[in-house]
Amino acid sequence: MLATMRSTLLALAITLLVACGDDDAPAPMPDAGSTTRVDSGPPPSGCGGRATPCSALNEATCAMQGGCALEGTTCGGEATSCGSLATRTTCESQQGCRWL
Repeated sequence: MLATMRSTLLALAITLLVACGDDDAPAPMPDAGSTTRVDSGPPPSGCGGRATPCSALNEATCAMQGGCALEGTTCGGEATSCGSLATRTTCESQQGCRWL
């Protein structure tokens, strides 16, 4: 009877040790299909939008649009793209552009 009790206690102890696992083991890796979110901070700033084409501007506003010039009474040229404007001031002065 004592031998049976010892065997039962030994089996129970082994079961508990196996069930507890290794507390020093590294955490399991996430599933391959899961997505880990990383806070990358605020979005980068810059100039965005679409510059108003020179052909859409009138005589009064033509010279103020980067890349545009009056050709007689018509505004011509190619408006400077918003993405190429590096400062807030130049970006906001270009029609159709906005600082992000």
